[in-house]
This record gives sequence, C-alpha cells and structure tokens, in this order.
Amino acid sequence: METLRERSSARIVELEDELASTVAEIQQQKVAENIEMIRLQRSLQQQSAQLAAQSAQNQVLEQDLAHLRQELETVQQDNGV
Repeated sequence: METLRERSSARIVELEDELASTVAEIQQQKVAENIEMIRLQRSLQQQSAQLAAQSAQNQVLEQDLAHLRQELETVQQDNGV
C-alpha cells in the first residue's frame, strides 16, 4: 500500500511539473505573440503616417500641376498658339 501511495505521490509531482512547464511555455508564447503584435502595430502606424505624408505631397503636386497647366494655357492663348 505504501508503494502505491509513493508512486501516486511521485506521479502527482511529475504531472504538476509537466503542467508548470506547459503553462510557462504557453506564457512565453503569448509574450512573444504580444511583442510581435506591438511590433506590427508600430510598423502600421509608421506606414500610415508615411502614406498620409505621401498623399499630402501628392495633393500639393497635383495642385501645382493644375496651376502650371492653367498658366501654360494662358500663355499659349496670349501668344496665339
């Protein structure tokens, strides 16, 4: 009876160790996933800011182009071209 109790006790300790190890691995995996998510969010924010800046610059260039085309038309009309 004592041997069965010792074996059961040893098995319980073994299972507790396995559980602790599994929990630690899961926590490490979650931390790694969270770090990756933070990295991706930062990258997305940077890319969004770059896109906004590029869009603003594009809008300014389009306005400049429209203005230059209008000036060209005016000059051509004035010169009879």
